Amino acid sequence: MEPPIDRNLAAKLGPAAAQALGESAALRRVQYRYAGWFVNGRSTANVGAVFEVGAGSARKLMLKHDVADSTQLHRAEFARHQEALDDAPDFAKAHLVAPVGEPVRVGDGSWITFQNIVGGSFTDYRVLSAMLAGVPEAKVDGVDHRLVTPCDRGSFAAVCTAVVRGLLADWAGEPVMEAVAVGEVLRRHLLHRLEPGQPLHAEVQRWPEPRLDLPGELRSLPNPFALVRDPVLTAGRSVPLLTGRAHGDLHPENILVATEREPGDYHLIDLSRYERSAPLTRDPVQLVLTILDRTMDERSDQQRELLLGLLVGDAAADGRDMLPRWLPEFLDQVRAAQLDWIRPKGLVDEWRQQSLLSLSACALMFLGRPTTAPAHREWYLRLAARAAAAYLQDADAAGPVAEPGGVASTADAENRLAAGATRRSAAGPVSVLCANLPALRETAHRRGLGGEVEDLVTRARLGHDIAADHAALVRRLSGADEDVRHGLTGFGGGTPVVGEYFTCPLERPCGREARRPPGGGRPPCPLQGTAMTQALR
Repeated sequence: MEPPIDRNLAAKLGPAAAQALGESAALRRVQYRYAGWFVNGRSTANVGAVFEVGAGSARKLMLKHDVADSTQLHRAEFARHQEALDDAPDFAKAHLVAPVGEPVRVGDGSWITFQNIVGGSFTDYRVLSAMLAGVPEAKVDGVDHRLVTPCDRGSFAAVCTAVVRGLLADWAGEPVMEAVAVGEVLRRHLLHRLEPGQPLHAEVQRWPEPRLDLPGELRSLPNPFALVRDPVLTAGRSVPLLTGRAHGDLHPENILVATEREPGDYHLIDLSRYERSAPLTRDPVQLVLTILDRTMDERSDQQRELLLGLLVGDAAADGRDMLPRWLPEFLDQVRAAQLDWIRPKGLVDEWRQQSLLSLSACALMFLGRPTTAPAHREWYLRLAARAAAAYLQDADAAGPVAEPGGVASTADAENRLAAGATRRSAAGPVSVLCANLPALRETAHRRGLGGEVEDLVTRARLGHDIAADHAALVRRLSGADEDVRHGLTGFGGGTPVVGEYFTCPLERPCGREARRPPGGGRPPCPLQGTAMTQALR
């Protein structure tokens, strides 16, 4: 008798998963054979194709092997997928991949699930990124060249528009309006990404100021992390948040489109972040940014500057001809599809304001992603800050929406941001010591310098001036340790140095200050090419 799973499949799955699937197959009197690739893609799951062969029957299925938190199985992908099917069965039948059978428990915290092959073929449907790669002037890395065929820019824009229109008109349901604080709106986008140990948590510590002075910006901008972190800054601003059913991870690899390019013939996969009550502007904004990100390496500095304006909505129309023609056409049509859907409800202004918050939050997602190129992280931080500034200005112009006793307008929020910057600066080295203390203690202990840290703590409690000694100790401990995942230079393990900035290294300083760019090293002096001098606030 043949084994229930073949050697190739067993090798791809590993011993524990292979044993669990083999036992399940034996009970159901079927056999599984390896049918193609096992890849992690952009998720934690191992994904591949298998043949399921039974008595007088055979079919090909997608197999996913992934970890699920045993204490929160209701949030696992299979559970969320089932929820999506139940919430909108008509949309699910037309546009969601269908699960097959029940999950197989491996016993090590992981599960095996099966899904149908969309359209029954790997060639009749392809990921949206393969379609993008076929558009003239759109160069996309990491796409199987066998899936790429020429595609005109109008067809690409039409497919993206059909997806966004379908998400809103056919899946989201009637929008529900919730009164939510600004910080909570951003947190509902970022979710687990802000938790300790996540890449974005390190960025939060890296940028503690209420306002940011970023290279390329003519003025300081609100720190979007400050809006997330400090409820006082925008406590009076209540956002009329529009919510409904949403995918939650809408990028080109999670959208399968018909090879014949029928705009409405698409399927969505990976329902692991599906929500029935999510910010409705998040999916369209995330789709736009992921498509731009796939081609970001091809953009010149001038084009990236123009994109900042186009996305936030403050760019002059006469600069659009500097971009590849597919790009503004795609942006315009996707934006128009959203407004056409929301316009009959009279909520265009609210949609635009909420889109700015989604733009700020989704830009922060890219800032914290390990796969984002270090050269692009600063651009995403600028985009997040610009979108936050535009929201504060736009919401203020539309009129205050505040809870009783709250801040009357976002102008007050801007004032709070500025006041916060003043207070933080006035707190001086003691506040910076507090922010750095966990990393200082850990790093100093490893190097036998724990006593020096505790001496600083004692002197700070007594009100002594610790500025010089604190700065000297941080310089000794921070060194040049770089965390390759996040591109952060600071304490051991990539923990950033809070309060770090750089000054002019010349004998007669020019007075210029700079911050270390995201993912970058010490900023150089433009005049002499050497690194600027590290300092601490």
